[in-house]
Amino acid sequence: MSFSKRLITVVALMAVCASLTRAGEPVRLTDDGTLKRDPFFVEGGKSLIYGYDEKNDLVRVLKLDLESGKAEPFVLDVGNKHHIEPKISQDGKMMTVTECTGNLTAKLVIRNLETKKDVAITHSGRGGTRSPSFSPDNSRVVYAFAETGLPLCVHMAMSYPPFEKLCHSIQDANMIGKALPAQLAFVAIVGHGMLDRYPDLKVGFLEFGGEWILYSVGRMKQYMGINKMRMADPGMLPRSTVEDYVTSGRIYLGMESNDELMPQELALLGDGQLMYSSDFPHGEGRDTAAGEIIARTDITEDQKRRILYDNAADFYGAP
Repeated sequence: MSFSKRLITVVALMAVCASLTRAGEPVRLTDDGTLKRDPFFVEGGKSLIYGYDEKNDLVRVLKLDLESGKAEPFVLDVGNKHHIEPKISQDGKMMTVTECTGNLTAKLVIRNLETKKDVAITHSGRGGTRSPSFSPDNSRVVYAFAETGLPLCVHMAMSYPPFEKLCHSIQDANMIGKALPAQLAFVAIVGHGMLDRYPDLKVGFLEFGGEWILYSVGRMKQYMGINKMRMADPGMLPRSTVEDYVTSGRIYLGMESNDELMPQELALLGDGQLMYSSDFPHGEGRDTAAGEIIARTDITEDQKRRILYDNAADFYGAP
């Protein structure tokens, strides 16, 4: 979720508003310094609803009249309930919003704006609903939730543009631009609590190799212990130890068949977490990867079978 202290939009998206300047120019709609999120046009583009931080620990929904510039609460008498990602049906009769009062209380509320009656959708676990939307005929609400069993795959790529400026050759790209994003993703997923919020989520790091995990786990272990004592808000750290996460059976690596540190990676993650890179004939020469795994003498036959088939079937689902 991204936050901004100024809610900015583009006139091209709201041409119906005669008070705005010509299309293409950004227009500042508010300047009160509060954090805002989840903007959504209503009333044919004449108004905008959005969430704002009334306090550091309380998110409310406002409605902004784009002609007058006046904003007022859209959901009244909410007490201590957070409301995020508000959406309105196309006929203006229904609203959906994610509501919570604290940990493990999130629910998707669907409100009849005429009768003021609510129904709620709840799920077990720490996962929350995301991106609700009404169907074109207003008869259904579609939303995202991490309960499908699908894994999250983080694939090697130049995914962080600033790295490109540091790379002057394909060798640089292999060592910097296409390699370091694995550690960025590891910090984001493990270090920022994603595995706490989605306790059944499996994550695979693909085509990065496997050696990097040894360094990342060691550094995170070292500094999590220190930073719990020196951070102003240690609650920003994940709830468990990094060892608990990497041995949970939820982190998978697509390592290279000739990885000399494979035994150490198996010892760290467990036998069920490594998958071999079975790419088509590729610039890295992976077309003989399976044979190279079979020929290794530093891992067991059971580990070979797991790496070649079982682990991928567990991660993606058996065919």
